Amino acid sequence: MKIDEVFVSDNKTKNVFVSNAAVNYITTVKVGASKTPFNLMVDSGSANTAIRLPNYKPTGKPMRNVKIKYCIGSFEGDLGRIGSKNQAIGVSESFFYEAVDGILGIGPVWVSECTLYQDGKSKRNELVPTATDNHFAQKKISANVVGIGFEPTVVETCYLGIMDGELAFGGVNMSKVRGEVTYTSITSKSPAANGWDIDQTVTYGDSTVIMQDGSEIIDTGSTLFYFTTDAYSAYQEVTGAVHDEATGLLRIWPRKLCESMGGKPNAIYLIVGDNGEHSFDFINGFCWLRRFYTVCDTDKKRVGVACNPIQ
Repeated sequence: MKIDEVFVSDNKTKNVFVSNAAVNYITTVKVGASKTPFNLMVDSGSANTAIRLPNYKPTGKPMRNVKIKYCIGSFEGDLGRIGSKNQAIGVSESFFYEAVDGILGIGPVWVSECTLYQDGKSKRNELVPTATDNHFAQKKISANVVGIGFEPTVVETCYLGIMDGELAFGGVNMSKVRGEVTYTSITSKSPAANGWDIDQTVTYGDSTVIMQDGSEIIDTGSTLFYFTTDAYSAYQEVTGAVHDEATGLLRIWPRKLCESMGGKPNAIYLIVGDNGEHSFDFINGFCWLRRFYTVCDTDKKRVGVACNPIQ
């Protein structure tokens, strides 16, 4: 599997450009003997790479099955190994999210636990190495790390498909960072301690605490900054925001992208959503990630956060 068509490399990291799809980021991946390009959603909440089958021509024999659960759907198909990099990938005739050809999982490898099946039985203790794992094992990158750099929307240059995001496989692109990267260990709280999950306190202004010491996941596949219902209500009260029935949003949304969310042109929306009673107190999604450069470090089981220079 070739991760990128266009990248900049310094022999330590591979900086892959990704395009803005309004609610998530997309990267082009070449798959199979025909090197067919697939548009995959970048997802740090999952570790598996999966695509829909119609145009897929595998270079290796299928092995076992893979079943992956996502917040908005599920995927079930064969697991094959493709290309010279021996990358495992899930393939199926259909995919639950029609807007893309599949998902590129950049979550830590342990998230792939319980996704493998053989003869209908779960291979619970077997993991599926991620694309990052394989690049590191083959010494293509210097560390088992992914730096996520999504730029905040600039109204004058904002349009769908613009390549204003980047994944740095193997390290940190310091040109995307203002100041220093601050690291914190992955949380030990259950059931959150599974992916890029950390402990976090959220305040509004200088002193109003929305939630104290909650657990959250860094998830490029989620669009908004999600709170539990109680924290969401507290945030709505302190901001005085009004719920919009058409979009379900509260806060400022980039005005040029309002219609892509089903909203009114030039309206003002908030970027916070109600996560209900999910296992996470927060989800730091697409909108949050566009404001902070984020580093996901598999080997040291930690997450780094830094200010975006465009803020």
